[in-house]
Amino acid sequence: MRTDDDHINTFFAPAQRADQDEIRRQHQILVRSPCRGMVDSVPTIIMVLNQNRQLVFANKALLAFLGLDGLSSILGLRPGEIFGCVHCKDAPGGCGTSRFCSKCGAVKTILAGIAGQESTNECHLLCKRNGVVQAMDLLVSGAAFEFESEQFNAFSIVDMSHEKRRRALERVFFHDILNLAGGIRGLAEVVRDEAPESLKEEARVLHRGLADLVEEILSQKDLAAAEENELIPEFAGLGSLGVLDRVLRTYSRHELARGKSILVDPAAVDVRFSSDAKLIGRVLGNMVKNALEATELGGEVGMGCDRDGEKLTFWVQNPGAMDKDVQLQIFNRSFSTKGRRRGLGTYSIKLLTERYLGGEVGFSSNEREGTRFWMTVPLKVPAAAGPVATISNQ
Repeated sequence: MRTDDDHINTFFAPAQRADQDEIRRQHQILVRSPCRGMVDSVPTIIMVLNQNRQLVFANKALLAFLGLDGLSSILGLRPGEIFGCVHCKDAPGGCGTSRFCSKCGAVKTILAGIAGQESTNECHLLCKRNGVVQAMDLLVSGAAFEFESEQFNAFSIVDMSHEKRRRALERVFFHDILNLAGGIRGLAEVVRDEAPESLKEEARVLHRGLADLVEEILSQKDLAAAEENELIPEFAGLGSLGVLDRVLRTYSRHELARGKSILVDPAAVDVRFSSDAKLIGRVLGNMVKNALEATELGGEVGMGCDRDGEKLTFWVQNPGAMDKDVQLQIFNRSFSTKGRRRGLGTYSIKLLTERYLGGEVGFSSNEREGTRFWMTVPLKVPAAAGPVATISNQ
């Protein structure tokens, strides 16, 4: 604990405040700023604080968030007091001065700005608004600036609460649904092994379907983690023909392959390389599924791999050609030719390959040669392929 000149106790940030006359003077300085209109047009909450962490200006986004018509009622307050932080009255000095404030990302960001440093932190806030306590997850950024010989701090806030809640619910969902689906798959395996001969085929189909279901759930779980930069690839020694063979065995029995053929190019090279078997299987699997969906009954989907120096290229080809308009939107996150709520297949191909496997993806499509999707990966573990956890060769 330390005591400021005005004898108000503080456990973290200084407690001193400017009086209301000073606050109004500083507010009038900023009202004259030529950037006022631009700041008001920004949808992100922007607050301008003085050196005592008090609000002297804010844009319309803050007023809209708080449901206020003007700033007069909140001028001179600190961010925690404006948002109703449950700890803002725990110490006589208000926001920033309690023991809890030492862990607050917002206070740390503001203090860094006062010290002349740009800073960005997450702030997890418990607020009491209209008598109701609610949790807020904020991304806060701050930087100092000077205007008319006065020092101020620009403080921006992005509300991540919905995104954080969605991600937490996703984790719970994937955990629970995988446990349930995995248990049913295990039961189906027992049924498959113990079924009488007259039901063997049905039991095999049931088990195969449940295994595909678990794999699809795992694929979506990894994609969600990849988008949040939470996915950690596990690199091991692989053989290129072994990779193709696993994809072939998996998807030759897939529902999409009924009445169609998947063939591995006889010229495909067999090369040892380091990559994540699960992720590379997901990428090639998506390529194969897309190719099968675009192939008519009786048609063929081809797979292969070629080596070019220290790189290995896997490819999947089908006979049809994509429309020009479709080609212009391939790899976009929400684009699909298959209807609404689709469009993650080619997006995940690009995301997993280029962010986590250190490779590149592309395609070609024309009437004469059909459509070919390809992924190029390095033979050795990439130095910058996301957070890498290397495991022993297998």
